Amino acid sequence: MEILEMQSICKEFPGARVLNNVNLSVRKNEIHALLGENGAGKSTLMKILTGIYTMNSGSIKYQGQQVNISGPKHAEELGIVMIHQEFNLIPQLSIAENIFLGNEKEFTTLGKINWRALTSASLQYLNQVGLKVHPKTQVADLSVGEKQLTEIAKALSKQAKLLIMDEPTAALTETEKEKLFSIMQSLVNQGVSIIYISHRMEELFQICHRVTVLRDGEYVATQDIPNTTIDKLVALMVGREVSERFPKSTTTPGDLLLQIENFSNHRLNNINLQMKAGEVVGIGGLMGAGRTELARAIFGLDRVSGNLKLHSKDGTSFSGTFSHPQDAIRHGLAMVSEDRKDQGLVLPFSVKENLALPT
Repeated sequence: MEILEMQSICKEFPGARVLNNVNLSVRKNEIHALLGENGAGKSTLMKILTGIYTMNSGSIKYQGQQVNISGPKHAEELGIVMIHQEFNLIPQLSIAENIFLGNEKEFTTLGKINWRALTSASLQYLNQVGLKVHPKTQVADLSVGEKQLTEIAKALSKQAKLLIMDEPTAALTETEKEKLFSIMQSLVNQGVSIIYISHRMEELFQICHRVTVLRDGEYVATQDIPNTTIDKLVALMVGREVSERFPKSTTTPGDLLLQIENFSNHRLNNINLQMKAGEVVGIGGLMGAGRTELARAIFGLDRVSGNLKLHSKDGTSFSGTFSHPQDAIRHGLAMVSEDRKDQGLVLPFSVKENLALPT
């Protein structure tokens, strides 16, 4: 039996139609994947379902009844909750305050919040997602992965009947991902249906029951996961057969470009690394292992002892450590931060102003 039926959904913005007669049907107790390339219309469709956007035409039937979702609060009252790819957390508030933000009423007597009860209740959801951080911790002090788990705990607290997850594993380690999948399966067993959006195709075959594919704002197909393959789904996404998803390419690394010797600070301990020109070097590890801290130290964001040697094409070289990111930029280094929203961009500035910031 379907919990959700979206039929012939159309959405237009000035000068562009972004959804054209899109259909989506989700069954009860199902994890349903929503798949498509960037710009296919997935996020727009979900924003209509959660009341952020108003559709131009089409119909939504939820739990057997026609509904006209007037806004995000109305969607939540119906039991439709979305975990957005971009975090909806207030950094200056604690984890507990974020989890129950807007839903403090059950902990309130005569206008006064019982903070002990609210904190205790939030701990239940943190344990459910495996986040071992005190509920009173300020969200600003969390890593990206911990913020993602806080978002999931926040969604669980709203007793969702239909949960939408937009790229929830993007910042999670393998262990955290497996924990998330276990939570999702437990929710399904309790009667929750899930719409799962991810570009990681292998995940769909691990956890999902069916998949709906969108392309260029239009509905393409819905298939049972056991009856399809990654290659078939890729072909549906792009509109043609793809012979090689990962074509082999060979390169010959050049001369030594970057050498790091004995990098150490309060988070790093004698890290050594070499990198040649034309080479891609991966840095792996669990959340908290020091990957981000190493990148920050190389770029001059964090103080570090040790030595960095940089050899440029023009024959110049640098030896030492960068005391400021501007020094790293002058020597040809650039960094794309882990958290683009808080650390990579100045949101009130224009695109032009952000592009010009480094120079």
